Amino acid sequence: MLGELGPDDGARSYAEELTRQLALAAPDRGQPPVLDLIVLGIGPDGHVASLFPGAATLDAGPEAVCLGVHDSPKPPPERITLSLAVLRAARECMLLATGPSKADAMSAMLGEPTRHVPASLLRRERLTVIADDAAAPTGR
Repeated sequence: MLGELGPDDGARSYAEELTRQLALAAPDRGQPPVLDLIVLGIGPDGHVASLFPGAATLDAGPEAVCLGVHDSPKPPPERITLSLAVLRAARECMLLATGPSKADAMSAMLGEPTRHVPASLLRRERLTVIADDAAAPTGR
């Protein structure tokens, strides 16, 4: 991702690159490119990539590949992120969580899918979660 282009131009550039490079993996027009594996962390608020709770970026349609973020609740405020559609289209997704600050987010992620916990919107049948003892939710 070319962050130096700024969020919108950087997102557009990376979307074009992914679409071009992965065209054979996702020959259907209008569908996001399909990555073999995406490795993500989870934030204490349940965000993944730069998809934050309740953010408008969660509403991007299935054609969205990359998105510019202008108002991140944590630094830096401007970012580039893969869309939820791309995360959900991946053949496999690995979610890593370490430390006690992630335990509540992990519990929430395992609950009902909600825009308030973007990690809960990942496709669970394609998701592998790796958590240390401190991040592991209790009672599950």
